[in-house]
Amino acid sequence: MENKKEETAKKLTLAKRAGLAATVIWVIAFILIFVVPKNSPYIWVSDALLLIGFWPLLLIWRPGWPWLIFGICNIVIGFLLLISIYLDDSNFTPQMVAVKKHIADAHSPFTWITIGCLSSMYGIARMLSHSAAFFYRLFAKKPAKTESEKPE
Repeated sequence: MENKKEETAKKLTLAKRAGLAATVIWVIAFILIFVVPKNSPYIWVSDALLLIGFWPLLLIWRPGWPWLIFGICNIVIGFLLLISIYLDDSNFTPQMVAVKKHIADAHSPFTWITIGCLSSMYGIARMLSHSAAFFYRLFAKKPAKTESEKPE
């Protein structure tokens, strides 16, 4: 019973640390949104930190598929941002053109695609690792039973 309580306390501490790390990263990213000018070559840093802020939370969750889903969603958003740059302005209202210009100026699609690719690759590696460990345990040689252990 004690081991279970200790394990639960350890997981709770780990979750609190991950939550704190994510919060600190997100706060820094939100501050950078207002500090870094829109024409700066470092405009991508705030988006990168906002996305990387999810990593501590994903790390404490054992399965790899959330990483893969997170990565795929970021890749899709990155490609949508990339496509939106090349859409003809005549198809939009003036207000929508202003929003489109802001999105093109403030959000680098390559940041989203890069973070998405890294997250997806890590998720795939984690899933393969867990699958390999599962099959190793499944097919590991079990010691032969001795005469005294055999059922009668």
